[in-house]
Amino acid sequence: MNTHEIVESQRRFFRTGATLPVSFRREMLRRLLDAVNRYETEIGKALATDLGKSGYESFMCETGLTRGEISWILRHVGHLARERTVSTPLSQFAARSFRRPSPYGGTLIMSPWNYPVLLTLSPLANAVTARGTPPW
Repeated sequence: MNTHEIVESQRRFFRTGATLPVSFRREMLRRLLDAVNRYETEIGKALATDLGKSGYESFMCETGLTRGEISWILRHVGHLARERTVSTPLSQFAARSFRRPSPYGGTLIMSPWNYPVLLTLSPLANAVTARGTPPW
């Protein structure tokens, strides 16, 4: 499958509405956390080979921070995804205004070379949650 076909397949899946429920987002975050946990050794070896990072640095600056952020998002995804009432303009006085965080669909994540795991997977977790930008 080429890149165009993969992107089109993902767009078709998004249009089904399957990504909207919080339960789906939670499951995707669990899978992402599981993958980071399962491949932590391999990630550490790759970071040592490519960037010369020690095992300690790989954990402290890459996988550990990534796991921590995904875990935090998992605990708070229900709150982060809830609908919030916002003020309504006077010209629309009879209406009710609200914000409902929901996934946008396809997202391009470009990360720098110096922290490739953290700066790729953290924005991915935020995109899955529809949280917006990370706090840092």
